Amino acid sequence: MRPDEVQTDDTLATLAQVKERLRRDGIRLSAAQGRLGYHAPPGAMTEAVRAGIARHRDALLAELSGLSRGSDKPALQPQPDRRFEPFPMTDLQAAYWVGEHGGYAQSAIPCFFHHVRFHALDPDRLQQALHRVQQRHEVLRSRFQPDGTQVIARPGEAPCTLTVVDLSCVTAEEAERRLAHLCAAHPDTLPPLDCGPPLAATLVRLEGGDDRLLLAIRLIVVDGPSLSMIFRDLLRHLFDDIGPEHPPALGYRDYVLALPPPSEASRRYWNARLQTLPPPPDLPVTGRSPLWSEFRRLSGRLDPERWQRLKALAAGRGITANATMLALYAAALRPWVQDRRFTLNVLANHRPFEHPDLPALAGNCSNTTLVECDPAGSFLEQARRLQALTAERLGHADVSGVSLLRRLQQERGGDRPAMPFVFTSGISGTTPPLPPRHTDRFTLVGSHLRTPQVWLDHQVIENHEGLICFWDHVAGIFEEGVPEAIAARHERALHALLADPAAWDRPDPAQAAPAELPPPAPVLVEAGDRNLADVFIAQAARTPDREALAAADGTRLTYRQLASRAGALAAALRAEGARPGDLIAIQLAKGTRQIVAVVAAALAGLVWLPLDVRLPQRRRDAILAHSGCRLILTDSPAALPDGVRRLPADPGPADGTVPHRPERRAGDPAYVIYTSGSTGQPKGVVIAHGAVLNTILDLNARFGVTADDRLLALSALSFDLSVYDIWGALAAGAAIVVPADSEHPDPAAILALCAAERVTVWNSVPALLDMAFATAARHPCPDLASLRLLMLSGDWIPLPLARLVRDRYPHIRFHGLGGATEASIWSNQFPVGRIEPDWTSIPYGFALGGQQLHVLDADGAPCPPWVRGEIHIEGRGLAEGYLNDPERTAAAFITHRSGRRLYATGDLGRLRGDGAVEFLGRKDFQLKIRGHRIEAGDVENHLSQHPGIAEVQVLAVPDAAGRPQLVACFRPAGPADAGAEAQEPPVAAWLAERLPRYMVPDRFLAVEQLPLSANGKRDRKALTRLAQERLAQEQPSGPDGAALPAGSAGLPPLAELWGRITGHLPASPDDNFFETGGNSLLAVHLAAAIRERFGVPLDLATIFQAPTLGALWKAVLRQGSQAEHRLPHPGPNVHPPAETP
Repeated sequence: MRPDEVQTDDTLATLAQVKERLRRDGIRLSAAQGRLGYHAPPGAMTEAVRAGIARHRDALLAELSGLSRGSDKPALQPQPDRRFEPFPMTDLQAAYWVGEHGGYAQSAIPCFFHHVRFHALDPDRLQQALHRVQQRHEVLRSRFQPDGTQVIARPGEAPCTLTVVDLSCVTAEEAERRLAHLCAAHPDTLPPLDCGPPLAATLVRLEGGDDRLLLAIRLIVVDGPSLSMIFRDLLRHLFDDIGPEHPPALGYRDYVLALPPPSEASRRYWNARLQTLPPPPDLPVTGRSPLWSEFRRLSGRLDPERWQRLKALAAGRGITANATMLALYAAALRPWVQDRRFTLNVLANHRPFEHPDLPALAGNCSNTTLVECDPAGSFLEQARRLQALTAERLGHADVSGVSLLRRLQQERGGDRPAMPFVFTSGISGTTPPLPPRHTDRFTLVGSHLRTPQVWLDHQVIENHEGLICFWDHVAGIFEEGVPEAIAARHERALHALLADPAAWDRPDPAQAAPAELPPPAPVLVEAGDRNLADVFIAQAARTPDREALAAADGTRLTYRQLASRAGALAAALRAEGARPGDLIAIQLAKGTRQIVAVVAAALAGLVWLPLDVRLPQRRRDAILAHSGCRLILTDSPAALPDGVRRLPADPGPADGTVPHRPERRAGDPAYVIYTSGSTGQPKGVVIAHGAVLNTILDLNARFGVTADDRLLALSALSFDLSVYDIWGALAAGAAIVVPADSEHPDPAAILALCAAERVTVWNSVPALLDMAFATAARHPCPDLASLRLLMLSGDWIPLPLARLVRDRYPHIRFHGLGGATEASIWSNQFPVGRIEPDWTSIPYGFALGGQQLHVLDADGAPCPPWVRGEIHIEGRGLAEGYLNDPERTAAAFITHRSGRRLYATGDLGRLRGDGAVEFLGRKDFQLKIRGHRIEAGDVENHLSQHPGIAEVQVLAVPDAAGRPQLVACFRPAGPADAGAEAQEPPVAAWLAERLPRYMVPDRFLAVEQLPLSANGKRDRKALTRLAQERLAQEQPSGPDGAALPAGSAGLPPLAELWGRITGHLPASPDDNFFETGGNSLLAVHLAAAIRERFGVPLDLATIFQAPTLGALWKAVLRQGSQAEHRLPHPGPNVHPPAETP
């Protein structure tokens, strides 16, 4: 059987994998006369192994024969008579040159910096030692020319001149301050590249003979081994009685010119590997990338005895010290990344020649290679794979790592560094330790490394102090504390490998046991076994004559009156056959009767099921059928499904007594709220009395809500914020202020109601406050003078809105809240104080009492700070589950491996450094639009039933102001005309008959095809980009007063304002504002723009009643001649639309 006929084994695709399999199975290969032989245990040489050996036959033969892949490369011949002639830079040197000249998005002066303490140095002897080291190591006399060449200056040219700074006579504090400044600025004192020398030295003299040598050497001329060589020679010339030394016959120019071009085999090798190379580690970053990098250094060490022991432990397991440290680096990074298979940039010594002078040659003789790190298996298996793979990659080092990075940068686009995580090893085993006569004379105080296009450079160095670990990272790139946490985890792993043999067999040596979940936050107020009715009746008994409700229609009820009316309705419901625990649907308009009905349901022991009065009949009937609800309070004349009874919402005069309440415990259901479901079937969330009371009592205590407060009940009853509007007020003895019922809240009327009723607590989605602020003539708004507590939730809080609140209403206590309907309204809160300039959003916040937010990875382990994971909620607020839906209940309400019950929200988030959770969006395709949680699949399933739509995807796409809008991208059904642009079917009205208005997309975009990813799945990211491009093309451009784009001729002058606000220029007077990108919030902005532009105080209701461009323009004209007076004079192509009969 030929190798190409053998069934492939993906685990033997690379040379590293083949070598690991040979080692694991005890197969020994040999080479003789160009042929491979083997000795193997019975059954070990499977067909897959044979095929893997055949695939890598040449590489295995070369390695076993001791032949270099580069045996045909030019010989390394010294040319001492030409050593001062120009020669080219290596790829790595050229990259450093570009980085120093600001040619990268993240540049730096590439250099080593050392701060060394000596005692009573002689400055003249130090200057002489520097000159002699320059004479011995000619690269320290290098100059780099603008034409891309370098040249070695002759001895005595480009000398390094020692700078001496005497601080011995200043105070200790002043000396420390000035020394710190000198250290920070010292790399910047390096002479220009084209002048040289490539090093700078300063001697700082402190009191008592405390001398500090500051030494900076450019990376463009030395690598790690060369730096050690140079420092060793500097110590010899300082402290030993030796004379000048001449450079070796072999020069750095000889080395560079001997480097061969890439072989065809290596080109093919990397062409195949680059296609499948995973990305670099996606550590938590701030998004800031300064053009010029400032590096910070962290360090750790292992004493010589423990270092030798660790090397022995590794060798006993068949791995080198280098492979161990590379695997430890990968393991330390892994908890902070999303994709745990990633690529590291490994810097290696590259001296592929045989010459006796080569080990003593100083220069930048390094190359980089790319090594993927796979988390599979134990740490030992990971290290073995890395050892074999690194050896394989270095066998193809004739293709420079810089050229590979350049290709990746071009293919992946953007200006982010292609592979900014570097591993550098100074563990060679061949460098002799420094003698004690030298090590006793100095102390390394500090050091760091600067490299362009690098974010984190981890170096491991072996010297007389044992193992030294450095972590050089760019300041400001990573989220706060991340580099420190990685270094700390690395240190724990090192010690675990030394102390615990089992650590080698774990995937992560630092993780001996699964991390524990933090406990729920302390409970502020115990609810006991009370239910909502208990809390209300107790409060009514305490404050019977305080106002409980004030409605926009003038109705006012005291606690006594509310208890009486609700009690009468409860008695009537019981008389109609309602029994404790029965579901009762409430479909009443916002107002007094609605709130009385909710309280009555609680008094009667019923479970209320809120239904919006504008809910399409089909949706209402589907919810009633799914829930099994047989009772409804409604004024709608629409026919009800079979078996559902309409009960009277007005039982008649109340007698002032509260009926006997049935026994209802804290664990009994209080209400069911239906939310959007991904399959098109809504989900009924069942919340118990004790669960919601835990939230209500916590917030009332936390925010100091008392009987003196007046809460504005803005939210619809079917939105769970209404639960707090009603019961938060009643539990505190406060008053509920109820706006008039309206499909589209009128912000002007809301502000007027706030002023008239002295509202103190505002609780809503951010969009409603944004609408009110847009309507207000000035800030601070007098109508909100009584407001003391602002609670915003249900959606992102726009930063401009938050800043406006903080700047103009500093006295208001402002909190963002978050959570899920499945966890009793809210589970977390965040006090919005100072808004930091670098914030991208208001943080989600901290857990409420008796609850906890956990950010977990795919394995259910807690994510470290700043690492993205799925938010899970735990605690007393969790729902019982989804009504009549055990399958989805089991999927969402999980038992964690710790035994604790959690709700998997599907929200993505991360823990900040202060412990607050930051919300990052949705894991699935659930969307948040203007405070409403919408399952994209729900909308898509309904739209797919439209005869004009073949396939559809629903997305949240930001508009020009960054606000999310619901966009449906669809492929029209039926044969497409060649070259004809797909037309949008009139589906908005059709969909509004089947779904709530907030679930009807703002925009419908017809596309020829929905984009697919490489694996054939729908590519939502590509579609989102396409939608953004389409919407951007439709947006009018230019400041106010600029000419309308082509195609606007013949439209009313209002078209320009319309287009600027919706981002979609109307095509005809019949365009509907709410079907071309408009929504309630944008309607407020349109009304304000009309008032500003035309002087017409158009009320919001007019836009909803006359939503087309033509009808709205006629409404503007009817407001008076002032509008026409402020318009440009109509020309032949600009005129009002004709009246229609």
